[in-house]
Amino acid sequence: MYKIASRHQQRRVEKAQKKVRRRLKGRAKPKPEITDEDEVALGCKSSEWPEFKEILRAKLLFLNKVGILRHAVEAALELNRMKFKTGSGQRWTPRLIMIAKMKLFDWRPKRYH
Repeated sequence: MYKIASRHQQRRVEKAQKKVRRRLKGRAKPKPEITDEDEVALGCKSSEWPEFKEILRAKLLFLNKVGILRHAVEAALELNRMKFKTGSGQRWTPRLIMIAKMKLFDWRPKRYH
């Protein structure tokens, strides 16, 4: 980042940044699309998907009950802490948590409507 010469210029920059943040805050983002890579990472393309799906559903319902599932970052951290891998053996990411919720519960993030 560069240094701003005067306080006046700094205030102008801060005001412009605030204006951009305000404008972008209310804007809805496009709904996340489920890609083939997401399905492979989740394990949907595996022959063991039906069994894994039921185990994953139970884990996600547990996380929902204790109030963690609302935040994808925390849910991913908790599943990784439990050493529960995705269907393809990968670590959980917040994106994979959102994709799992979309696949299992027909969930859509509120800010994407």
